[in-house]
Amino acid sequence: MSTYTIKKGSHRARPLRFGLYLSKKRIAFKVMFDSSCKYDIGVDQEDINKLFGIGYFPNHHKESARFGWRYNENTNLIEILSYCYVDSKRVFEYITSIQFNRWITLSISLEKGRYVFGAKKDELETSFQTNHYHNKKIGYRLNPYFGGNQTAVHDTKIEMKKA
Repeated sequence: MSTYTIKKGSHRARPLRFGLYLSKKRIAFKVMFDSSCKYDIGVDQEDINKLFGIGYFPNHHKESARFGWRYNENTNLIEILSYCYVDSKRVFEYITSIQFNRWITLSISLEKGRYVFGAKKDELETSFQTNHYHNKKIGYRLNPYFGGNQTAVHDTKIEMKKA
């Protein structure tokens, strides 16, 4: 298990983790957000932070698939979203919400030419199937990242372990 910490004023989480994926068909992690993931960044509150996923060479802002998250002040929940770049176009979709200090298992699979984003919490499983995928063979691991354009307003911690 790893505790990823995004320091106040930063985008990138520590520890840094690197990895290459060759023809990867599925990645999955159990994830838990604690109350340090609550934040108020005003007009950018609906921006999507990044959790984990796979990026493809030469640039993940052209081709990638990952989970995103954001804090919803109205519900006091963390929203989980799919977050992809397809031919440099950003595509995202709400999947589910989770309470603080609760584990959720998140997976990204390539099935029948589409990415399938899965979320399992409290024995309830949700999935979202995209209409696209990347026909690339060599990818790299994408780790937690705070923002959009705003940096973390305080230290933010996310627990993750391979599922």
